[in-house]
Amino acid sequence: MSNFLLDVKTVGSVSTAYQKARDDTAVTLGALGYSPIELQASFSRLGRLMAIPKLNIRLGRLGPSDLLLTQHPLNSRAFYATLSGGARGRGYTNVLLVHDIDYLRYGYDADAGITLAEQMALREADGLITLTPNMSEYLSGIGVSQPMTQMQVWDYLTPCKPRPAANYSGTAVYAGNLNKAAFLRQLPTGLKLRVYGPGREQDLKQAVDYAGVFPADELPGLLDGDFGLVWDGDSPDSGAGDFGTYLRYNAQHKLSLYLAAGLPVAVWDQAGTANFVTDNHVGWAIKSLGEFKERLAATTEAEYAELRANAAKVGEQIRSGHFLRSAVERITELTRS
Repeated sequence: MSNFLLDVKTVGSVSTAYQKARDDTAVTLGALGYSPIELQASFSRLGRLMAIPKLNIRLGRLGPSDLLLTQHPLNSRAFYATLSGGARGRGYTNVLLVHDIDYLRYGYDADAGITLAEQMALREADGLITLTPNMSEYLSGIGVSQPMTQMQVWDYLTPCKPRPAANYSGTAVYAGNLNKAAFLRQLPTGLKLRVYGPGREQDLKQAVDYAGVFPADELPGLLDGDFGLVWDGDSPDSGAGDFGTYLRYNAQHKLSLYLAAGLPVAVWDQAGTANFVTDNHVGWAIKSLGEFKERLAATTEAEYAELRANAAKVGEQIRSGHFLRSAVERITELTRS
Protein backbone atom coordinates (compact mmCIF):
# COMPACT_ATOMS: atom_id res chain seq x y z
CA MET A 1 0.00 0.00 0.00
CA SER A 2 1.60 3.25 -1.20
CA ASN A 3 0.58 6.89 -1.29
CA PHE A 4 1.22 9.26 -4.19
CA LEU A 5 0.83 12.99 -4.82
CA LEU A 6 0.09 14.21 -8.33
CA ASP A 7 1.98 17.47 -8.72
CA VAL A 8 1.19 19.21 -12.01
CA LYS A 9 3.51 22.15 -12.51
CA THR A 10 2.49 24.80 -15.00
CA VAL A 11 5.33 25.80 -17.30
CA GLY A 12 6.29 29.43 -16.74
CA SER A 13 4.26 29.84 -13.53
CA VAL A 14 5.40 32.48 -11.05
CA SER A 15 5.55 32.42 -7.29
CA THR A 16 2.14 33.32 -5.86
CA ALA A 17 0.06 32.39 -2.82
CA TYR A 18 -1.61 29.81 -5.06
CA GLN A 19 1.72 28.20 -5.91
CA LYS A 20 2.99 28.53 -2.34
CA ALA A 21 0.06 26.43 -1.08
CA ARG A 22 0.74 23.75 -3.68
CA ASP A 23 4.46 23.69 -2.96
CA ASP A 24 3.85 23.44 0.80
CA THR A 25 1.47 20.54 0.18
CA ALA A 26 4.20 18.68 -1.71
CA VAL A 27 6.70 19.24 1.11
CA THR A 28 4.32 18.11 3.85
CA LEU A 29 3.14 15.01 2.02
CA GLY A 30 6.70 14.16 1.04
CA ALA A 31 7.57 14.10 4.74
CA LEU A 32 4.62 11.71 5.25
CA GLY A 33 6.07 9.30 2.70
CA TYR A 34 4.00 10.28 -0.35
CA SER A 35 5.83 9.64 -3.61
CA PRO A 36 5.56 12.50 -6.11
CA ILE A 37 4.13 11.98 -9.57
CA GLU A 38 5.43 15.10 -11.28
CA LEU A 39 4.16 16.43 -14.57
CA GLN A 40 5.08 19.56 -16.51
CA ALA A 41 2.34 21.07 -18.66
CA SER A 42 1.56 24.44 -20.16
CA PHE A 43 -1.64 26.23 -19.17
CA SER A 44 -3.10 25.98 -22.68
CA ARG A 45 -5.69 23.38 -23.61
CA LEU A 46 -3.34 21.91 -26.22
CA GLY A 47 -0.49 21.75 -23.73
CA ARG A 48 -2.68 19.86 -21.28
CA LEU A 49 -3.79 17.39 -23.96
CA MET A 50 -0.18 16.75 -24.98
CA ALA A 51 0.66 15.84 -21.38
CA ILE A 52 -1.99 13.10 -21.15
CA PRO A 53 0.22 10.24 -22.48
CA LYS A 54 2.87 11.08 -19.89
CA LEU A 55 0.21 11.17 -17.17
CA ASN A 56 -1.06 7.73 -18.18
CA ILE A 57 2.45 6.31 -17.98
CA ARG A 58 2.96 7.72 -14.49
CA LEU A 59 -0.42 6.49 -13.28
CA GLY A 60 0.54 3.02 -14.48
CA ARG A 61 2.61 2.68 -11.30
CA LEU A 62 -0.53 2.63 -9.15
CA GLY A 63 -2.38 -0.48 -8.02
CA PRO A 64 -5.58 -1.34 -6.13
CA SER A 65 -4.13 -0.76 -2.67
CA ASP A 66 -2.63 2.66 -3.47
CA LEU A 67 -3.90 6.18 -2.79
CA LEU A 68 -3.47 9.13 -5.15
CA LEU A 69 -3.97 12.66 -3.84
CA THR A 70 -4.40 15.34 -6.50
CA GLN A 71 -4.42 19.09 -6.00
CA HIS A 72 -7.63 20.47 -7.52
CA PRO A 73 -8.24 22.28 -9.85
CA LEU A 74 -6.21 20.97 -12.75
CA ASN A 75 -8.00 23.15 -15.33
CA SER A 76 -8.33 20.31 -17.82
CA ARG A 77 -11.25 18.01 -18.61
CA ALA A 78 -8.81 15.53 -20.11
CA PHE A 79 -6.78 15.41 -16.88
CA TYR A 80 -9.89 14.78 -14.79
CA ALA A 81 -11.12 12.06 -17.16
CA THR A 82 -7.71 10.37 -17.08
CA LEU A 83 -7.59 10.37 -13.28
CA SER A 84 -11.15 9.05 -12.91
CA GLY A 85 -10.63 6.42 -15.58
CA GLY A 86 -7.38 5.32 -13.98
CA ALA A 87 -9.04 4.97 -10.59
CA ARG A 88 -11.81 2.82 -12.07
CA GLY A 89 -9.43 0.72 -14.16
CA ARG A 90 -6.65 0.20 -11.64
CA GLY A 91 -8.69 0.44 -8.46
CA TYR A 92 -6.58 3.01 -6.61
CA THR A 93 -8.14 5.45 -4.14
CA ASN A 94 -8.61 8.87 -5.75
CA VAL A 95 -8.58 11.84 -3.32
CA LEU A 96 -8.83 15.52 -4.29
CA LEU A 97 -7.45 18.39 -2.24
CA VAL A 98 -9.73 21.26 -3.29
CA HIS A 99 -7.77 24.51 -3.41
CA ASP A 100 -10.40 26.38 -5.40
CA ILE A 101 -13.59 26.03 -7.39
CA ASP A 102 -13.03 28.43 -10.23
CA TYR A 103 -16.65 29.06 -11.14
CA LEU A 104 -17.32 30.22 -7.61
CA ARG A 105 -14.13 32.21 -7.50
CA TYR A 106 -14.62 34.11 -10.73
CA GLY A 107 -18.21 35.11 -10.36
CA TYR A 108 -20.43 32.56 -12.01
CA ASP A 109 -23.82 31.89 -10.45
CA ALA A 110 -23.17 29.99 -7.21
CA ASP A 111 -26.45 28.09 -7.61
CA ALA A 112 -25.54 26.81 -11.06
CA GLY A 113 -22.00 27.08 -9.88
CA ILE A 114 -19.45 24.73 -11.15
CA THR A 115 -18.36 23.49 -14.54
CA LEU A 116 -19.47 20.09 -15.72
CA ALA A 117 -15.87 18.88 -15.75
CA GLU A 118 -15.31 19.94 -12.15
CA GLN A 119 -18.62 18.42 -11.05
CA MET A 120 -17.76 15.10 -12.60
CA ALA A 121 -14.26 15.11 -11.10
CA LEU A 122 -15.56 15.91 -7.64
CA ARG A 123 -18.37 13.35 -7.83
CA GLU A 124 -16.10 10.60 -9.11
CA ALA A 125 -13.39 11.06 -6.50
CA ASP A 126 -13.32 8.68 -3.55
CA GLY A 127 -12.82 11.48 -1.04
CA LEU A 128 -12.32 15.25 -0.80
CA ILE A 129 -10.31 17.56 1.41
CA THR A 130 -11.89 21.01 1.34
CA LEU A 131 -10.84 24.17 3.13
CA THR A 132 -13.97 25.12 5.06
CA PRO A 133 -17.31 23.68 6.19
CA ASN A 134 -19.02 26.20 3.88
CA MET A 135 -17.20 24.74 0.88
CA SER A 136 -18.18 21.20 1.88
CA GLU A 137 -21.79 22.32 2.36
CA TYR A 138 -21.82 23.93 -1.08
CA LEU A 139 -20.47 20.77 -2.69
CA SER A 140 -23.03 18.62 -0.90
CA GLY A 141 -25.70 20.96 -2.22
CA ILE A 142 -24.73 20.27 -5.84
CA GLY A 143 -24.80 16.52 -5.34
CA VAL A 144 -21.26 15.66 -4.26
CA SER A 145 -21.78 12.83 -1.76
CA GLN A 146 -18.24 11.53 -1.31
CA PRO A 147 -16.61 11.55 2.14
CA MET A 148 -15.22 15.01 2.95
CA THR A 149 -13.09 16.57 5.62
CA GLN A 150 -11.84 20.13 6.06
CA MET A 151 -8.38 21.55 6.60
CA GLN A 152 -9.96 24.73 8.12
CA VAL A 153 -6.92 26.82 7.25
CA TRP A 154 -3.91 26.50 4.96
CA ASP A 155 -0.54 25.65 6.39
CA TYR A 156 2.29 28.06 5.65
CA LEU A 157 5.71 26.46 5.81
CA THR A 158 8.51 28.90 6.51
CA PRO A 159 11.81 28.98 8.39
CA CYS A 160 11.11 32.60 9.40
CA LYS A 161 10.23 33.41 12.95
CA PRO A 162 7.63 36.07 13.74
CA ARG A 163 8.84 39.56 14.54
CA PRO A 164 8.99 40.27 18.29
CA ALA A 165 5.84 41.99 19.53
CA ALA A 166 6.16 45.75 19.90
CA ASN A 167 3.95 48.13 21.85
CA TYR A 168 0.39 47.97 20.55
CA SER A 169 -0.30 50.80 18.10
CA GLY A 170 -3.54 49.74 16.39
CA THR A 171 -1.86 49.24 13.00
CA ALA A 172 -3.07 46.58 10.56
CA VAL A 173 -1.33 44.91 7.63
CA TYR A 174 -2.73 43.63 4.36
CA ALA A 175 -0.77 41.35 2.00
CA GLY A 176 -1.85 40.20 -1.42
CA ASN A 177 -2.51 41.12 -5.03
CA LEU A 178 -3.46 44.78 -4.69
CA ASN A 179 -5.05 44.80 -8.13
CA LYS A 180 -7.87 42.70 -6.66
CA ALA A 181 -8.28 44.86 -3.56
CA ALA A 182 -10.63 47.58 -4.82
CA PHE A 183 -11.78 48.24 -1.25
CA LEU A 184 -8.42 49.93 -0.60
CA ARG A 185 -9.76 52.93 -2.51
CA GLN A 186 -12.48 53.43 0.09
CA LEU A 187 -10.82 52.87 3.45
CA PRO A 188 -12.35 54.54 6.51
CA THR A 189 -10.51 57.73 7.38
CA GLY A 190 -7.95 57.09 10.09
CA LEU A 191 -7.58 53.33 9.58
CA LYS A 192 -3.85 52.65 9.84
CA LEU A 193 -3.02 50.06 7.20
CA ARG A 194 0.34 48.89 5.85
CA VAL A 195 0.12 46.90 2.62
CA TYR A 196 2.43 44.38 0.94
CA GLY A 197 2.22 42.98 -2.56
CA PRO A 198 2.24 43.75 -6.28
CA GLY A 199 -0.07 46.14 -8.08
CA ARG A 200 -1.03 49.82 -8.11
CA GLU A 201 1.90 50.93 -5.99
CA GLN A 202 1.82 54.58 -7.03
CA ASP A 203 -1.93 54.98 -6.44
CA LEU A 204 -1.85 53.32 -3.04
CA LYS A 205 0.88 55.45 -1.54
CA GLN A 206 -1.56 58.29 -0.89
CA ALA A 207 -4.07 56.13 0.96
CA VAL A 208 -1.98 53.56 2.83
CA ASP A 209 1.57 52.83 3.90
CA TYR A 210 2.94 50.77 1.01
CA ALA A 211 5.72 48.44 2.19
CA GLY A 212 6.69 46.67 -1.05
CA VAL A 213 6.87 43.17 -2.52
CA PHE A 214 8.75 40.33 -0.83
CA PRO A 215 9.17 36.55 -1.36
CA ALA A 216 6.41 34.50 0.25
CA ASP A 217 8.82 32.55 2.45
CA GLU A 218 10.24 35.77 3.92
CA LEU A 219 7.01 37.66 4.56
CA PRO A 220 6.16 36.12 7.97
CA GLY A 221 9.33 37.65 9.38
CA LEU A 222 8.72 41.04 7.77
CA LEU A 223 5.08 41.93 8.45
CA ASP A 224 5.12 45.01 10.65
CA GLY A 225 1.81 45.62 12.41
CA ASP A 226 -0.58 44.43 15.08
CA PHE A 227 -3.36 42.69 13.09
CA GLY A 228 -3.61 41.02 9.70
CA LEU A 229 -6.61 41.98 7.58
CA VAL A 230 -8.41 39.28 5.56
CA TRP A 231 -10.73 41.16 3.22
CA ASP A 232 -11.52 41.10 -0.46
CA GLY A 233 -13.84 42.58 -3.05
CA ASP A 234 -15.11 46.02 -3.91
CA SER A 235 -16.45 47.44 -0.67
CA PRO A 236 -15.16 48.30 2.81
CA ASP A 237 -18.65 47.64 4.17
CA SER A 238 -19.05 43.97 3.21
CA GLY A 239 -17.55 41.21 1.12
CA ALA A 240 -19.08 42.57 -2.08
CA GLY A 241 -18.10 41.64 -5.61
CA ASP A 242 -16.96 38.31 -7.02
CA PHE A 243 -13.79 38.04 -4.94
CA GLY A 244 -15.56 39.21 -1.80
CA THR A 245 -18.35 36.67 -2.22
CA TYR A 246 -15.79 33.88 -2.60
CA LEU A 247 -14.64 34.59 0.96
CA ARG A 248 -17.82 32.78 2.07
CA TYR A 249 -16.36 29.51 0.82
CA ASN A 250 -12.59 29.50 0.75
CA ALA A 251 -9.75 29.97 3.22
CA GLN A 252 -7.57 32.80 2.02
CA HIS A 253 -3.87 32.04 2.10
CA LYS A 254 -3.17 35.45 3.66
CA LEU A 255 -4.98 34.28 6.81
CA SER A 256 -2.29 31.62 7.22
CA LEU A 257 0.45 34.11 6.41
CA TYR A 258 -0.66 36.42 9.22
CA LEU A 259 -0.99 33.63 11.76
CA ALA A 260 2.38 32.19 10.72
CA ALA A 261 3.73 35.66 11.48
CA GLY A 262 2.15 35.50 14.94
CA LEU A 263 -0.41 38.21 14.19
CA PRO A 264 -4.06 38.14 15.26
CA VAL A 265 -6.45 38.59 12.35
CA ALA A 266 -9.68 40.28 11.34
CA VAL A 267 -11.96 38.52 8.83
CA TRP A 268 -15.38 39.27 7.35
CA ASP A 269 -18.03 37.79 9.64
CA GLN A 270 -19.59 35.89 6.70
CA ALA A 271 -16.29 34.35 5.62
CA GLY A 272 -15.80 30.61 5.56
CA THR A 273 -13.00 31.00 8.13
CA ALA A 274 -14.90 33.27 10.56
CA ASN A 275 -15.74 30.44 12.97
CA PHE A 276 -12.16 29.18 12.92
CA VAL A 277 -10.92 32.63 13.93
CA THR A 278 -13.41 33.14 16.73
CA ASP A 279 -13.35 29.55 18.03
CA ASN A 280 -9.57 29.69 18.36
CA HIS A 281 -9.61 33.23 19.77
CA VAL A 282 -7.04 34.44 17.26
CA GLY A 283 -8.87 37.57 16.17
CA TRP A 284 -12.20 39.11 15.22
CA ALA A 285 -15.03 38.47 12.78
CA ILE A 286 -16.09 41.93 11.59
CA LYS A 287 -18.99 43.28 9.52
CA SER A 288 -17.08 46.18 7.97
CA LEU A 289 -13.76 47.97 7.93
CA GLY A 290 -15.43 50.76 9.87
CA GLU A 291 -16.01 48.30 12.71
CA PHE A 292 -12.40 47.12 12.34
CA LYS A 293 -11.13 50.68 12.80
CA GLU A 294 -13.23 51.12 15.94
CA ARG A 295 -12.10 47.85 17.48
CA LEU A 296 -8.46 48.59 16.77
CA ALA A 297 -8.82 51.89 18.63
CA ALA A 298 -10.70 50.36 21.59
CA THR A 299 -8.45 47.34 22.20
CA THR A 300 -6.28 47.40 25.32
CA GLU A 301 -2.73 46.13 25.61
CA ALA A 302 -3.95 43.21 27.76
CA GLU A 303 -6.65 42.20 25.27
CA TYR A 304 -4.19 42.36 22.42
CA ALA A 305 -1.58 40.33 24.30
CA GLU A 306 -4.10 37.50 24.78
CA LEU A 307 -5.03 37.45 21.08
CA ARG A 308 -1.38 37.55 20.09
CA ALA A 309 -0.54 34.61 22.37
CA ASN A 310 -3.33 32.54 20.82
CA ALA A 311 -2.22 33.51 17.32
CA ALA A 312 1.33 32.42 18.14
CA LYS A 313 0.11 28.95 19.18
CA VAL A 314 -1.94 28.43 16.03
CA GLY A 315 0.83 29.97 13.95
CA GLU A 316 3.28 27.36 15.18
CA GLN A 317 0.92 24.63 13.98
CA ILE A 318 0.53 26.35 10.61
CA ARG A 319 4.30 26.66 10.13
CA SER A 320 4.72 22.93 10.83
CA GLY A 321 2.09 21.57 8.39
CA HIS A 322 -0.28 20.43 11.14
CA PHE A 323 -3.58 21.16 9.40
CA LEU A 324 -2.84 19.28 6.19
CA ARG A 325 -1.36 16.30 8.07
CA SER A 326 -4.49 16.05 10.20
CA ALA A 327 -6.83 16.31 7.21
CA VAL A 328 -4.90 13.66 5.27
CA GLU A 329 -5.08 11.29 8.23
CA ARG A 330 -8.86 11.77 8.44
CA ILE A 331 -9.58 11.35 4.73
CA THR A 332 -7.32 8.30 4.53
CA GLU A 333 -9.30 6.68 7.32
CA LEU A 334 -12.62 7.61 5.70
CA THR A 335 -11.72 6.28 2.24
CA ARG A 336 -9.95 3.14 3.31
CA SER A 337 -12.26 2.03 6.10
